[in-house]
Amino acid sequence: MMAAAIDLSIWFNWIVDHIPLWVWLTIAAAGAGATFYFFSPILLPIWAALPAPVRVALIGVGAALLAFLGGRYRGRANAEEEERRRNADALAKRTEVDREVSNLSDKQAEDRLRDRWSRD
Repeated sequence: MMAAAIDLSIWFNWIVDHIPLWVWLTIAAAGAGATFYFFSPILLPIWAALPAPVRVALIGVGAALLAFLGGRYRGRANAEEEERRRNADALAKRTEVDREVSNLSDKQAEDRLRDRWSRD
């Protein structure tokens, strides 16, 4: 049973991470619009019959879900940007070290290697 829960979690995370937020919002708006159009004679009296705290709770759950998805997408974008920056820094450092090593004579390169010279 635990393996199924892990697989479901991986599947859910993949779907949430790889579908843009605007797609989720479009799907939600289309679904809400269709639901309201076809079921408004049923839903409006039910909504009106709900106590005010329940209506507020439902709106709060919807807002919390949107905030969760927005934060998740923003965090993912920040992590990707940080990774791009680190990769660019590493490439620049590697280029600098390669340029330095290629400018050394064979004797200098051997001496550095013999002295346990390493790239930091």
